[in-house]
Amino acid sequence: MQRIQPVAVSPRDFVDEWIISPWDEASHWSAESSLGVLEQAHTAMSRSEKSDRTLLEYGSVYHCSQGNCYQVELVESAGPKFENGASVFFQVCGTESYRMMRVSLVPDPKCNGRDLLEDMSAK
Repeated sequence: MQRIQPVAVSPRDFVDEWIISPWDEASHWSAESSLGVLEQAHTAMSRSEKSDRTLLEYGSVYHCSQGNCYQVELVESAGPKFENGASVFFQVCGTESYRMMRVSLVPDPKCNGRDLLEDMSAK
C-alpha cells in the first residue's frame, strides 16, 4: 500500500509529513532529480526529530518567485546535527499536492515577501 497525495493541506504541514514518514513513502513526494541529496536530508532530519535532545520549531514560510513554491524554515534548538538555533530550509512546490524540491542550510533569496507562517498555523 502506498500513500498518495495530498498528504497535507499546506506546505508547512507537508514538511512535517515528509520528515516523519518513512523514506520509502517520502521519496514518492520528492523531486526525482534530487533523490540522493533529499534522502540524506530526510535521514538527518528524521533522526533529529526522534532525538529527545532536539526541538524543531517552524521559523517562517515564504512564497518563492518560481511558480507555486514555498520555503519552509525549521529551527533546530538543540541536537547533534546542527548548531543550537540553526535553521533548515525546505523548498516545497505545489498547491494541493506537494513535492519536496530542496533542503538547505541556506535560504533561497528568491523566497521572500510576507511571512505566511501564521496563515498556515491552523492547517
